[in-house]
Amino acid sequence: MGRLMALLADNAANLLFAFAAFLIVYLIARLLNASPLVAMCFGVLPPLVAYILRHPDSPTSLLALLN
Repeated sequence: MGRLMALLADNAANLLFAFAAFLIVYLIARLLNASPLVAMCFGVLPPLVAYILRHPDSPTSLLALLN
């Protein structure tokens, strides 16, 4: 549990940015009358794109991300 708290503390700014980006896109999608599931799918895109752009050596295909 201590490792998890240390990881969260070290990455607090990145996690806050990802959550804020998710929340902004999610709320805009809900304002446009998208269903909650569709809004969540759109909300995940900005943090995912930011992660892939910050880590160019990360796998870019969906199957490679899942393995």
